[in-house]
Amino acid sequence: MGKARPSRPVEMAETPGADVAITEVHADGLEEWVIVTNRGQISQPLSGWALASLHGFAVFLFPPGTVLDPGSQVRVLSGEGAAPTSAQDLLWVRESVWSDRSDTVLLFDNLGREVARLSYPRPTIREERIPKRKMLVLDRSGYHLEDWDDEVPRSDIRRQGLAPRG
Repeated sequence: MGKARPSRPVEMAETPGADVAITEVHADGLEEWVIVTNRGQISQPLSGWALASLHGFAVFLFPPGTVLDPGSQVRVLSGEGAAPTSAQDLLWVRESVWSDRSDTVLLFDNLGREVARLSYPRPTIREERIPKRKMLVLDRSGYHLEDWDDEVPRSDIRRQGLAPRG
């Protein structure tokens, strides 16, 4: 018999029946956080998914094996005072990521497609129009955002997922 291979976390786009949304942003003070909630009826694996700041551009990759059950939430922490207090807290970095004035938080699936966004403190007049959806792309120079239509994305976008490959 062959040697057993270790299991790998499932990376997948939003599951039908899941409804994953950014439900809160706290960008004031030494501890910042973003809350991502599954408002759906089925669990959603978040392995390979990412959060990004539209204006300050920083990227957080959800750890392998992260699963968001129906009705549950995960809190992604950043800032100098960031300190996880529960199993639902994920530490990003101990430095400020989010602008105290305003920004837009973007959530991407494992293929880099925008799933959700939340602007704070409130949408601007410009953002009341339908915003262009974004695609998170990883190439040799790092992560960057591109506008994305509902049409087939460009063929040179990495389809293996967002996590860097070794």
